[in-house]
Amino acid sequence: MVGREEYSHIFVRQITLNLHMNPQFPKNEWWKPANEGGFFGNNYILGDEWYDRYLNDRLMTRKNRIFRETSGISDIVKRHQLNGLFLFCPCGNGRLLNSFKMINSKLIGIDLNFNYLYHANKTKQKNVLSLINSDMRYLPFKDNVFSMIANMWTSFGYFSQHEDNVHLLKEWYRILNQNGLVIIHSNINPIQVGHWDGGRRQKRITLSNGGILEITETFDVRNEKIWGVWEFVGKQKTEYNQYAITVWSIEKWKAVAQKIGYEIVNILGSIQDIDKSLSMEDEECVILLQKR
Repeated sequence: MVGREEYSHIFVRQITLNLHMNPQFPKNEWWKPANEGGFFGNNYILGDEWYDRYLNDRLMTRKNRIFRETSGISDIVKRHQLNGLFLFCPCGNGRLLNSFKMINSKLIGIDLNFNYLYHANKTKQKNVLSLINSDMRYLPFKDNVFSMIANMWTSFGYFSQHEDNVHLLKEWYRILNQNGLVIIHSNINPIQVGHWDGGRRQKRITLSNGGILEITETFDVRNEKIWGVWEFVGKQKTEYNQYAITVWSIEKWKAVAQKIGYEIVNILGSIQDIDKSLSMEDEECVILLQKR
């Protein structure tokens, strides 16, 4: 564990940054680290650092994005008067985790990708108590220890089996304090996907290194999935990264959440405006689940 001893009581077992993979780690899943044949590696980091067409219609640097997203999380936390321990799940390379600077906030980041955690550790701030290498379905924490869980940038719906996605919500419920909040943020609007032209959307993005990223996503209504391809077009070669993300309707979100014990306190259309309810035109979706 990379962190402070006074918080060691929240863990079910002691963990280090060199933790071996969970024995239940599934095979042949797209969300593995790139060195395991999956999507998340250097290409993803490069693709995540584009400078144009952010949310389609405005230019925004990486620094601008970080400020926008961390400010939105802070506004939600203040609105719901949350304090104590906050979990970024997953935390990736620490882009948001290490930039979240609310007074008295104590943070923990968890991610399956060791290489991302290695980079996150390089810029780790004093309020980040631990970085943990683990599958987020099998959280190594005791019950009722977190006040807020942030699941940012379309990081829910990775798992091919419906039961695994539901299990993740149950794990978050287990480790949340009473009235604790889960923030699930996505650049996929569940109201909008069913109205994509031909069930498909495409983007062409110029990257900070001068290369081109072409994104093609197709919505499979029957299976509630978006099938996506990132095509990186460079000077020397073209590389492809593929993924599949489960997208539930608002009605299904309400049914699943209620069955677990959550209350959906709001569904927002922007991380930047916490008073804006989701509408057809929005390019983001932020679902706020509260443990009751």
